[in-house]
Amino acid sequence: MKPEEKVIYEERAAIMEYVGGLPRAEAERLARKIAEGRGGEMEQMELMRSNHT
Repeated sequence: MKPEEKVIYEERAAIMEYVGGLPRAEAERLARKIAEGRGGEMEQMELMRSNHT
């Protein structure tokens, strides 16, 4: 992972875990997809939304 991807990965994983309430492993899996440019944004939003309802 490139340094700039790592920054995005760490930031997204933390947000999804602490704000979104996702388990750490799931947050890291989605964050990796986003950081590597393989999408995941919609999946992230759906999971976070489902954890708040």
